[in-house]
Amino acid sequence: MLARRILGALILVLVLGVPASAREPVSGLVVGPAGPLAGVRVQAVETGENALTGEDGRFRLELAAPGPATLRFSLAGYKSLTRRMDEAATDVIVSMKPLR
Repeated sequence: MLARRILGALILVLVLGVPASAREPVSGLVVGPAGPLAGVRVQAVETGENALTGEDGRFRLELAAPGPATLRFSLAGYKSLTRRMDEAATDVIVSMKPLR
């Protein structure tokens, strides 16, 4: 009986005492001069996690590490962009410019 109580208390401490390690997913829209851009690579610089935009220019990136994130947006024929996002930011709209 005592062992059960100790085990229960230990589990409670572990569950309540450990902060969440993941942050909210970041999602957004990437556009160019003619509208949404498909196939843009969106990469979290700190962790290497990445996603691609769909035909509608939208992406969703699950970030395991809490805190701010630096996102790099790249697509052949366009200037790469880097955006710093604080932890509270979960949605972004990015406009990419073609190379000249």
